[in-house]
Amino acid sequence: MDIQPRTPEHGARRHHTHAEVGACRIAPLLTSSKNGGITQVDTAAAWRGEIDPATLKKNFTFDGAVWLAKDIIANGTYHDVHCWVFTPHSFAVLCRELAKVDLLPFACHHFVDTQYGQLEFYVALQSSRDKQRIVDSWAEMARMAQR
Repeated sequence: MDIQPRTPEHGARRHHTHAEVGACRIAPLLTSSKNGGITQVDTAAAWRGEIDPATLKKNFTFDGAVWLAKDIIANGTYHDVHCWVFTPHSFAVLCRELAKVDLLPFACHHFVDTQYGQLEFYVALQSSRDKQRIVDSWAEMARMAQR
């Protein structure tokens, strides 16, 4: 397996249909709301370790996230949800665990790690039916990615 971190210019942003992504959009939404909610954060302060999570104003509750998830499933509605509760490493670990229980039919094809001072990282997914390949790809990303 040859998963390499890449720079942002190697990838192109593509919007996926509901059928292509399914639960892959719902799991981060529910996880982020369950683990403290979605909020706005000063990126520079976060990188300096100056954020007190207890003081952050939450945008919506877990029940609100469940409503959005049900709307996605039932109606295919697109909700623009950016989720930064993950580091590249923790995202890879979660995806590995989802793949182990057959809830993620995508391997990590490549990823772009978070640049210092930024919040985003990018992962290119590749559809696969080979469970071991999928699990191994996420384990490799976890090994290589920032925590």
